Amino acid sequence: IEGWRVEEHPRGDRAAWLELRQHDVTGSDAGALFGVHKYQTLRRMARQKAYGEVEVQSADMRRGKIMEPAVAEAIHLDCGWRPERRETYLRARAADDLVRLGSSLDYMLRVDARELAEHPKTRATAAAAEWGERTGPLVLAVECKSVDWDVFEKEWSSGPPDYTLVQGATQALLAGADGAIIACLVENRAKELYLYLVPRREDFELALIEKVREFWRAFEAGEEPRVI
Repeated sequence: IEGWRVEEHPRGDRAAWLELRQHDVTGSDAGALFGVHKYQTLRRMARQKAYGEVEVQSADMRRGKIMEPAVAEAIHLDCGWRPERRETYLRARAADDLVRLGSSLDYMLRVDARELAEHPKTRATAAAAEWGERTGPLVLAVECKSVDWDVFEKEWSSGPPDYTLVQGATQALLAGADGAIIACLVENRAKELYLYLVPRREDFELALIEKVREFWRAFEAGEEPRVI
């Protein structure tokens, strides 16, 4: 992408963070561009960009923030890998002013490719087989999730929901990482940890950038977002 650059901003000031998000399609919302988001829609996202986000912290959002360090600790306990806390916001810009994409980045993980590929929690995946052919370390964005057992059985039985995969892939793109790990801690008695690997895919990233560009083009033209 011509003139592509990524800016990194600290997330210490919540008001400043919300202001940054106001001008971007964010990783947490990007699934709406593909019509796969559980909570977000293009219409709702356009309204938020036009009028500002109302800062409402739902019970699930509050729980998610509280549980993020627990998910990182579970990765260390179960796998021996120590995710690094980042607390940054990444913003992508390009020569094309309609490329406005951003994502919060909470953790990064540096891990040996062969060790990741051979670990019991990850080895039975296509991504592990792909990365296992590499030598040396992988640098991965880590997206931490915590869900109730009944939600896990209903929505995660075949893998992470699509909008979560989009979020992880967006973070990997903006972080310049080799890929992402979606780490899901199930809130049952055993606090089971499930790890899902998300490799970088050029076709997805090109489609994402094009959909971001189209969202902002339509937004600035005052067009009603399509229903998908």
